[in-house]
Amino acid sequence: PGGVLIISTPDKQNYSDKPNYMNKFHIKELYENEFRELVNRYFRHSIFAYQKADFFSLIVPENNKGEFTVYGGDYGQIKMDHALNPIYLISLASDNPVDLNIISIFNDRGIYKSIRQEIFGAFRRSRSYRIGNFILQPAIFLKKLFR
Repeated sequence: PGGVLIISTPDKQNYSDKPNYMNKFHIKELYENEFRELVNRYFRHSIFAYQKADFFSLIVPENNKGEFTVYGGDYGQIKMDHALNPIYLISLASDNPVDLNIISIFNDRGIYKSIRQEIFGAFRRSRSYRIGNFILQPAIFLKKLFR
């Protein structure tokens, strides 16, 4: 009594069905309507939000779902992504009124560093890099020697 529940679930439609993906650690995933029915069955007040995770984590309350624009692309082409396609559904629920009226973005810059390190590591482990490095080592040694 008097508490607030914060709960989330993968959105089965966008997390599993559309990409044809199965997470062996998920015992149960819910569709949005199932999640809403479950939460509303036990609490008088509830609000829902959508979360999309990419190189960022974006949480949008259900009443603001269309009030922002997501762009994607690269240096050659940028396009607008019209669909939010949330991967996770979040609910705040209580027997007392609850409110959530912010859009939240978490930008994990560490993931860029991790990806760069992973790519560079794979490159350094490649056969062509190792052969090229082996061939160039004497020239690198001589260059350092005569500096």
